[in-house]
Amino acid sequence: MSGSCRGRISCGPSETTSRRAADEFELLEGDPSTAVSGVLRARLRPEDARRFERRLEKLVQDFLAADAAGEREFVFANALFARRSDA
Repeated sequence: MSGSCRGRISCGPSETTSRRAADEFELLEGDPSTAVSGVLRARLRPEDARRFERRLEKLVQDFLAADAAGEREFVFANALFARRSDA
């Protein structure tokens, strides 16, 4: 993990994090069509946004807990953030 994210389960959205995820995608082994990815937009109520944030946090924890030395390495990238209203 990069400096400000070291030791944390999740980090705030940033251009650096997004670039790193894109760089990791370049290291994809095999057919790119086997990777699961996407960019979605939805209008969420604050309580729904918090619910998705908690679900993502749990998924990250599960992903890290499944880490097994000597096994094939996988990359998990995620981001959930409110889009600027003027964009």
